[in-house]
Amino acid sequence: MAGIGEQLRAARLARGLSLQDVQTEVRIREKYLRALEAEEFDALPGPVYARAFLRSYAHHLGLDAEALVQMMPEPAVPRDQAPKPAVRKQPAIVPLTAPHPPLPRQRQRRPSQQWPWVVLPILFLAALLYYFGTQHASPTAGGPPQPHHRTKHHAHQKGGGGSSGGSSGSQASLTQLPQTQAAPPLGGPQDNYVAAKGPITATLAVSGPCWVYAQQDGTVVMEQLQTGGTYTFTANQSLFIKLGDPSTAQLTVDGENVTPHSANAESVSVQVQG
Repeated sequence: MAGIGEQLRAARLARGLSLQDVQTEVRIREKYLRALEAEEFDALPGPVYARAFLRSYAHHLGLDAEALVQMMPEPAVPRDQAPKPAVRKQPAIVPLTAPHPPLPRQRQRRPSQQWPWVVLPILFLAALLYYFGTQHASPTAGGPPQPHHRTKHHAHQKGGGGSSGGSSGSQASLTQLPQTQAAPPLGGPQDNYVAAKGPITATLAVSGPCWVYAQQDGTVVMEQLQTGGTYTFTANQSLFIKLGDPSTAQLTVDGENVTPHSANAESVSVQVQG
């Protein structure tokens, strides 16, 4: 039976397509398509993307995508992550020693000798508190009180009004954190946000071919190529969304546009603070 690469190459040539043509239609880079046909799966970003690229490529060529995915070899486990044999600890040998002689009893201080060392620190602390309290309350001590500086948040009102007269929805806010690198195997620049409270509601509008990977509270809920449509995700504590082509999608979280167009970011992470 022909291998994965042979089937892909034969189906592509039978359709008269070049790797550049497939890259334009499927939006998968040409070097990744060439790696699939050469069965060089280590050259792909990771096992998740390897399966996704193979599934999309096979669907485009009219092949049985699931059968080809099942033929992929399992990723090798790094040597430093292999399970180590359990080491049996030897019982510690405690040398026998002669018992220590009893310590002499300390002479207890009489109450009349102890009270100054207990009362004096308390009186000193009370005097300090009284002094600073009067200085803070005096109108001439430091002028008018200065306002506290607060971090600016982008607040959005979730939910919509209606004729039923119910609640207008919960108030949620997002704070953007410095950009980081997403954890493997996904990788790539990642935009990070902190939500004041949950739940987190995200809406994804896809206008063209775009690979979407989404996690809600650590559970994968989407891992496939989308060609168009609107999708809603809700999480209580954490939300992670990675877009293969952010230019064909728009992502909003609690009503705020957080589509990762800047600094080549490919994913968005939202965590509930606390």
